[in-house]
Amino acid sequence: MKTLKTKIKKWAAATAAALLMAMFAPLQTAQAQTATYAEINIGDYIDGFGGIKWRVINKTADGLLVRTDRALTNAQMAGYAGVHATNHTARISAARTGHTNANSNRNTSGTNRWHETEIRAWLNGFAWVNDVPQTTSFIGKFNDDELAAIATVTQIQHLWTDDITAESNFGSAFDMPTPTGSGALTSTTAIADVVTANYNTAWQTTINDKIFLLDIMQARNTANVTTNPVEAARNLRNVNGGSYHIVANVAGTNVASWLRTSSATLSYTVRYVDTNGSILSDYANDRYAVAPALYISQSAIFIHQRVSSATLPLDAGREQAGYQVYSFTTQDILDVAEAKTDLTWDNIKGINTAQDNVIANLGTLATTHTNGATISWATTNATAITTTGTVTRQNCAGENVNVTLTAAITKGLASDTVTFNLTVPKDETHDFGEWNETTAPTCSAEGVETRVCSRSATHTETRPVAIDPTAHDFGEWSVTTPATCSAEGVETRVCSHNPAHTETQPIAINPDAHTWDAGIVTIAPTCETAGERTFTCDDCAATKTEPIDALTHDWNEWVITAATCEAAGDSTRTCKLNAAHTETRPIPQLTGPACTSTSVSAQDQAGSLTAWSHSGTLHVRGLTAGQRWSVYNLSGSLIHQAIADSEEVSVPLSLPAGVYIVVQGRNSVKVMF
Repeated sequence: MKTLKTKIKKWAAATAAALLMAMFAPLQTAQAQTATYAEINIGDYIDGFGGIKWRVINKTADGLLVRTDRALTNAQMAGYAGVHATNHTARISAARTGHTNANSNRNTSGTNRWHETEIRAWLNGFAWVNDVPQTTSFIGKFNDDELAAIATVTQIQHLWTDDITAESNFGSAFDMPTPTGSGALTSTTAIADVVTANYNTAWQTTINDKIFLLDIMQARNTANVTTNPVEAARNLRNVNGGSYHIVANVAGTNVASWLRTSSATLSYTVRYVDTNGSILSDYANDRYAVAPALYISQSAIFIHQRVSSATLPLDAGREQAGYQVYSFTTQDILDVAEAKTDLTWDNIKGINTAQDNVIANLGTLATTHTNGATISWATTNATAITTTGTVTRQNCAGENVNVTLTAAITKGLASDTVTFNLTVPKDETHDFGEWNETTAPTCSAEGVETRVCSRSATHTETRPVAIDPTAHDFGEWSVTTPATCSAEGVETRVCSHNPAHTETQPIAINPDAHTWDAGIVTIAPTCETAGERTFTCDDCAATKTEPIDALTHDWNEWVITAATCEAAGDSTRTCKLNAAHTETRPIPQLTGPACTSTSVSAQDQAGSLTAWSHSGTLHVRGLTAGQRWSVYNLSGSLIHQAIADSEEVSVPLSLPAGVYIVVQGRNSVKVMF
C-alpha cells in the first residue's frame, strides 16, 4: 500500500508549477477584471489557490464553499490525532479507550470520529497518516495571503451513540436514526430523507476547522429539500446540472471519496460518496480518496481568467464547460501590479529621449507608490547608472556601457520586477591640446595643423594652413644662358612644388667665352705643306688661327706599261691635285720559254683584247695563241700569267673584288672582277 506521504509528494510536484503561476498571474494581468464574492457563482472555478483547482459548491455567510475538483490521495481515517505513538497498534488502542461497545472493526481500523482522525490533523497541520509520520501538511501549501483568506468555521460534527455516553464533554444530543427498509443504506433518496429529518437533532457536537471534508448535509442529494433558499442552494447534484460532490482522480476517472460524517448507530463506519453519487458507509480503511474543502472568506478578491473548457488536458484539471475560472489575488498583488503599470520609461527618463541613449541623469527613481507598494532599485553597473538615477558617461577614450536597471516592487507577500535595458554612450567631448603644424604649407599647397585629445591620442582634429608663396623647394642651379666674352650669362633653378616657380641669377662675363665664326682659309694646304684657317669672334672681333693639315694625294688610276721579253714595264699614277706629283712601280721584264719560242711581232700586238668575269671565272677574247698573257692588279702586282692556247680562254681565279688589268704584248684591257 502506497503511503499518503508518497502520494502527496507526487501530487505536490504536479501542482507546484500551477501554484507559482496562480500566485503571480495577477501581476501579469494588472488590467484583468477583478471579482468579489458577489460576482462568483456556484459551479465556477478558483484556480491555483494553494496550487490547486477548486470548485465553488456553495455560498454562505462564511464565504465561498469550495472543494478540490479532483482527488488528492487515498488515506485511512484511522488514528487518534492527539497521540503520536510509535506504532499503529498503540494509536488504535488510544482511539478506542473508554468505548466498551467498540467492535472488532473499530479495534482494527480506529476511530470514526472526524475530530480524532489523522486526515483532519494532516489537512490542518502535521500528523501520522497511514502509519507514517508526516513532515509536511496540506495547509502548508498555502501562502500567508491565502491562509488569511481561508475562514475558520464552526461546523456540526455528528457522533456515534456510545461516544456521547463515554465522553460527557460533548453534552446532550439526540439520536439521528438510521434509514430502514430494503436498500436504505444505498438509496440516496432514503438517505436524503433521513438527513433532512434528523440533521440538526442527531447526536452531535461542534468543531472548528479551516480545512475539512464535506459532511453528509453538504454532500447529500437535496432534490426533495425545498424548505428555504439556503437548503435549495445546497443541492450539489442538480444545481446547474453539476454533480459537484462526485470527485475524479488525475486520470479523470470518478473515485469514491470520504465524508467527515460518522455513522450515528455504528461504532466504526464513516460516510463516503460513491462513484455514482450514492452516499454510503464503511469502516475507517484506506480505500477512499481525500477531497478537501474550505471556505474562502467573503472579503477575498479574485481575477477573472477565462471561461472553463471541457477540452483542457487532464493535467490542467477536470473542468465543466461554460463556467467562469478565477484566480485568487489580494489587494497587495493588485497594488504591485498597479505600481508596475505606472513604472514606465517615460516616468523615469528625465530629459533623456531614448533608452539606448541615456546621456543625462534619470528622473526621480521612486521608492514608494501612492498605493503603498515599495520599490527598490538595482543596477548592473553602478559606475554608469546608480540606483538613484545618477548617470556617469565614460570619456571619449572609453566605451558605450549597457546597463540593466531593475525595480523590485513589493507589498506584503506580493512582488514583481520591472527591467529597463539602458545604454549610456560615451561622451564624445574632447580635450584638445595646442595646434601643431604636421604638414608645412608650400608655395602651391595648403599645409595642415593638428591637435591631439589629451584623453586619447587616436582622437585628433586638423585644420588647413594657408599657402606660403615663399615656401619654395628649389633644385640645383642650371645654366640657361651661358656667359660670353662680352655679356653675362644666366643660371636658373626650378621649384619642385610648381615648375612655374623659378629663380635666376647672373653668370659673370667669361673673357674666354668667344663666339667664333666658321673661319676662313688664310693659307691653303698643299699635298706637302699644312695650311691655316683664321676664326673671328662675333662678339668682340678677336681672332684665332687653327692649322689645316697637309692634303693627302688624290691619285688617278694606275697606268701600266706592260713588261715584255725585251724590257721591264711599270705602273704609274699621277696626283690629281698636282700633276707633278707621281708614283711609279716597276714591272719586271718577262723571261722564260715564252720569250724564246714565241716572240711577238709588232703587228701581232696591234690586236685588241676583250675581258670579262663571271662566277669567279675570267674570260679573255682577242688573244694571240701561243703568246704569254698576264693579269695585274692596279698596284702592278702580277696576279696570273699563262701561254694562250687559243684566241679565247677562260680561267677560274680566286680574286678579291676589284679592277684588274689583262695584258698581252702591248695590248691591255681592264676587267671588273
